[in-house]
Amino acid sequence: MFSHALIMAGRFRRRTIPLRGRGPAARRYDPGTLARGDGHTRTIAERSEGGGMTAVNTVRGPVEASHLGSTLMHEHVFVLSPEIEKTSAEWDEVGVQDIAVQRLQELKDHGIDTIVDLTVIGLGRFMPRIVAVAERVPAINVVVATGVYTYNEVPMFFHFRGPGTMLGGPEPMTDLFVREIRQGIGDTGVRAAILKCATDKPGITPGVERVLRAVAQAHRQTGVPITTHTPTPPQPWGIEQQRILAEEGVDVILVDVCGPVSADVEYPPATKAELDEVAQEVTERGRRALAHALDIRD
Repeated sequence: MFSHALIMAGRFRRRTIPLRGRGPAARRYDPGTLARGDGHTRTIAERSEGGGMTAVNTVRGPVEASHLGSTLMHEHVFVLSPEIEKTSAEWDEVGVQDIAVQRLQELKDHGIDTIVDLTVIGLGRFMPRIVAVAERVPAINVVVATGVYTYNEVPMFFHFRGPGTMLGGPEPMTDLFVREIRQGIGDTGVRAAILKCATDKPGITPGVERVLRAVAQAHRQTGVPITTHTPTPPQPWGIEQQRILAEEGVDVILVDVCGPVSADVEYPPATKAELDEVAQEVTERGRRALAHALDIRD
């Protein structure tokens, strides 16, 4: 059966897991599609103790899938560079948390029930801060991610560790991602429910490729889905991402509207033939791919 990493193909700048919904801003998460992992551990959608319903890991604990409601699939509550120390005049911890709480409450007032916070390593993730904010807005579910966000090199923590490095050993990123999915992020107990990676204009650099492969390996161990994005075309990095994921044993679902999306989008849309070509390349690498031309906003 499919190992269920769900990747969007084609020329869209942002590739994320397919969803169903009410329009481009508020989309309904379909965890039934995401629920089936490879059996090694519980995944983003878990069976509840009471029966057949699925539950999704959030900051405040598992939530029944039927209660997720309208979901924003790519959000960041905070994006920071923690290595750059700020003065008290530049950063008011209480004040910024108040602002985040206000923004989340505004989302709820506009009909949003859940957000997926894709802030991972490289974007200043600090889970205790997110926990503090989420506790103050219990009406909003916050799903969090694990992964590494880089356009070039891996973070220095991983630079000398892992296959082909000075110190060698197994890939520490894979081990970290799996731990954050199965056990929790740091000592917070908050379990990541999705894996995040990305490429941009520099392309598939050695560091980016290493992250992609570590994400794929963590997916294979846990069944947790992958979300990723790429730069604006003509760079073919979305297609290259899918080739790498397939080499690591990931089956993919390829979705693209294959037509105009907005007058503001200047680059040409993908074609169904291109979508099928990517699916064929994934198949040639021994994995399975389903390719569909559709608009996920419908």
